[in-house]
Amino acid sequence: MGIGLGAIVLIVVIFLATRGNKNASLTDSENKNIATTTKPKKSKTTPAPDKTVLTIWQPIDEPDNFAEIIAEFQNTNPDIALNWEVKSINEYERVSTNALSAQKGPDIWVIPNTWIPRHQDKIVPAPEYVFSGEKDKIPNVDYFSSQFVPIISSEAVIDGKVAGVPLFVDTLALYYNRSIFKDVIKEINQNDEPDEQLLDLLSSGPANWNDVMTLVKIITQKDNENITRSAIALGASENISHSEDILGALMLQNKTQIISPDHQTATFNLPQDKNTGESYSPGKNAFEFFLSFADKTKDNYTWNSSFENSQKAFLNGKVAMIIDYQYLGKVLEKYDPNLDFKTIALPQVYAIGDATQEPTPVDFATYYVMTVTKNSQKQDAAWKFLSYMVSRGGIRSYDAATGRSKPFKIDEIPANLTERASSSNPFKFQPMTAVGWYRSKETVKANLIWKNMITNAATGAMDSQKALDLGAKLLTDLLRSTE
Repeated sequence: MGIGLGAIVLIVVIFLATRGNKNASLTDSENKNIATTTKPKKSKTTPAPDKTVLTIWQPIDEPDNFAEIIAEFQNTNPDIALNWEVKSINEYERVSTNALSAQKGPDIWVIPNTWIPRHQDKIVPAPEYVFSGEKDKIPNVDYFSSQFVPIISSEAVIDGKVAGVPLFVDTLALYYNRSIFKDVIKEINQNDEPDEQLLDLLSSGPANWNDVMTLVKIITQKDNENITRSAIALGASENISHSEDILGALMLQNKTQIISPDHQTATFNLPQDKNTGESYSPGKNAFEFFLSFADKTKDNYTWNSSFENSQKAFLNGKVAMIIDYQYLGKVLEKYDPNLDFKTIALPQVYAIGDATQEPTPVDFATYYVMTVTKNSQKQDAAWKFLSYMVSRGGIRSYDAATGRSKPFKIDEIPANLTERASSSNPFKFQPMTAVGWYRSKETVKANLIWKNMITNAATGAMDSQKALDLGAKLLTDLLRSTE
């Protein structure tokens, strides 16, 4: 992950500052996907006055993570110097857009993938053949589709133009507390005839959502109405990190069309037709399945509003499983080096109407891209550096330094769900099957609509269909007002 000393200090500060707020996450910030320093830092490069100086702004890493990249690039490009600045993530968008509006700011701007639509007018696409070179003349779009995982071509390429270069692709995965699983194994072994299938499932971890439901029944412990040991943090939004992403993953696994192809209408609340012509409601089914884990009337009930944030509850041994991104693993290790946990692939939904057919895996991704700003007077030099990042191993050096997952295609992918669950590093292969959905140009507002939609249904303020309908209406209004 490459979190430096400053980030470790920040993590401790966040923990102390948020202990009084049980819904605050371990990495509670405006963008919760990466923990970073609050105090801006700069690389220590002091360029000669005759060099072209590229200023790079980014909010997610220490400059040391780029030391090898900077050295290698400047060895072959002595006329270009890199001024790498780490900005506070909490105000990154405001500071960046204010600077760009004032005709200032960076030459290279590192931003989340979800910002691309909103800030497309502030960045310039890659010059054609910049990645392959004039000799080979491979169109940029073809180069990207051959090198990077599919989600990059679907999101970082706009109108046939490459908007930016990905640094990594992070995906949702299932974290489980091995100490709790071992305790449950001991409990089962105390029976006269231990259930071998349950023991195998606890040893391997859940490969699909049916497995998760099975584990809920044997892990959850209650004292009358109180849950004393939760199996998994699902079913709410206020105290579950990335609840909107988890729900989105479930809907996409269940083959829900979340918005219309023209990005004008939210459709996740509507029935869809199967290939047989039969009507069904995949969005509603996924929504109600998600909610069932925090519904006292359902067999899946294992979570409620009394729990602290899912990340904290996992750290404190109150919940056996959570769904979160790769970055969290390093954060947990910093808080408690003795925490015995394992990360496995995101569970999958079996095909509708056929519980025997292996589903095609659907994973959920987030990532950052390096873009070149329209304000820059050094756009050719900037794209020269980004070309180096892609073609000469810059991204691989970065991912080696940070421990993040490479955005490149790989050949070795698990053949089935059992192999997925048994893999020691799901973040290596999950980017190959990762997807997302278009949340409008106002991602923060779209996420809030979904969080409120979950809360409306989870608290009983609305039934599930009314909550979905209101969420779809608000998202449709947002889409049409920003496109």
